[in-house]
Amino acid sequence: TPVKNGNIEYLFQFPSRLEGVFLRTAHWFYDGILHHSSRAQITPRERRQWWHYLNIKLQPSLLKRIHELVAWSSIAFLECPFWGSAVRRACRRTKKNYLLTFEDVLSDLVTSNRWLRQRVSACERLASRDAAAVFSVSLHDQERFEANGIPTRVIPHGMETEPALPSLDAGQIPPELQRIQEARSKGTIICLFIGSSLRCNLEAVEEIRKIAASLTNRGNIRFVIAGACLPKGDYG
Repeated sequence: TPVKNGNIEYLFQFPSRLEGVFLRTAHWFYDGILHHSSRAQITPRERRQWWHYLNIKLQPSLLKRIHELVAWSSIAFLECPFWGSAVRRACRRTKKNYLLTFEDVLSDLVTSNRWLRQRVSACERLASRDAAAVFSVSLHDQERFEANGIPTRVIPHGMETEPALPSLDAGQIPPELQRIQEARSKGTIICLFIGSSLRCNLEAVEEIRKIAASLTNRGNIRFVIAGACLPKGDYG
């Protein structure tokens, strides 16, 4: 069901039941082959990066929906390159343009297997080839893309590290935030992570908890995790 927020409408696409069965089966084979052929040297996270590209091609209903949306649109914006294979095809048929943003370079996450890294990198280059414009978020990424023949424009992250916060009454601030603010006023360094329940965020939470455990003796550092990325349970 579409969700409307002001003049923005959000559409959600889910695989059909048959596609769901096929995707689970295909992923089981794909993941198993890479796992056993590499003798468990390729981690699940690394294997998942190429699957991001492959699974889109296995969903005819998604490909059809993308074609309909591109035909209806004036231009397409892609946040992630793994949509490129479907959108490139739709844009060619309808003579439309698309813009691509590389917020994450997925091939960077594949470090244990050169062959797999090259496969993911090739998919990234292919997604960039027909884009009307490609955007990166750092000069370092821009240099790497340029070396591969992909010109990009840099748009740095617009994060404000010292934002001007609205004034609130003490009664409006949740107790958890009050404790954090009290610690911060005493000089404690607050490391805040906010994330959804995406797998990459769940993995980030596990890494953050390891870092926090290694810094237990440092009383002036506190780690705070918020959002659906935090598994249910009580933590010290």
